[in-house]
Amino acid sequence: MPGPGIPPAINKMAIDIDAALYGLRVKLASLVTAIISTVQGSSHDVDALFSRWVGEACIACRCLSISLDDDVIRLAVEGCDGPIEWDDIDVAGQYRIAQGLYTRYFSDAIYRSLS
Repeated sequence: MPGPGIPPAINKMAIDIDAALYGLRVKLASLVTAIISTVQGSSHDVDALFSRWVGEACIACRCLSISLDDDVIRLAVEGCDGPIEWDDIDVAGQYRIAQGLYTRYFSDAIYRSLS
């Protein structure tokens, strides 16, 4: 039920957007998991930039590698003491990292097929 003064159509649009974003996050995690699962050691190098909120500041981060550990996707990020979990970054960052990982995976597959 929408709040007072909010037209139901606007409320429905907001709910539809949230559902689509959730679906996108699930698909991105599935893609990343599928790629990483094909790599020995369940880790893959990736070079992708994404933004992340730390306290009140938005900072640029560089993802160096991505790994799968007990079904949890973790990122090694330049300048961070420890790994960052996949669910702790926003969908835009997840998309950039997934695209970088897929591009690297795809180019590696092409290279292997040529040699």
